[in-house]
Amino acid sequence: SCPNVKGGIVANIQELRQAIRQAKKQNIQKKPILVKISPDLNNSDLKAISKLALTEKVDGLILANTTKRREQDLVQLQNKITSKQIGGLSGKPLFQNTHRIVSFVYKETRGSIPIIAVGGIFTAE
Repeated sequence: SCPNVKGGIVANIQELRQAIRQAKKQNIQKKPILVKISPDLNNSDLKAISKLALTEKVDGLILANTTKRREQDLVQLQNKITSKQIGGLSGKPLFQNTHRIVSFVYKETRGSIPIIAVGGIFTAE
């Protein structure tokens, strides 16, 4: 489920398209198909995934979860985190980036796809 771990990363948009189509094909119980997006993507990638989500009619997007990034601003926000630690970073250090991603994807999808924000989200406001 984590887009940042080995086996969870989709290398390109065509691979993601195939993964969505395969999930839909195997979805005999008609459960919602949600696509989880890493917070480490640039706007170009987010735009492409938003367009794909609309085209492929996914049921929702899960945005931001954990980051592998360790920029100084993230490290300073949580003094226990160092740039040498590995694994996904979540919580308050991700708030600004998560908010930016949610806003960007919402605009790109014109609010037509449900968004579930995780990683840095603490309230519904």
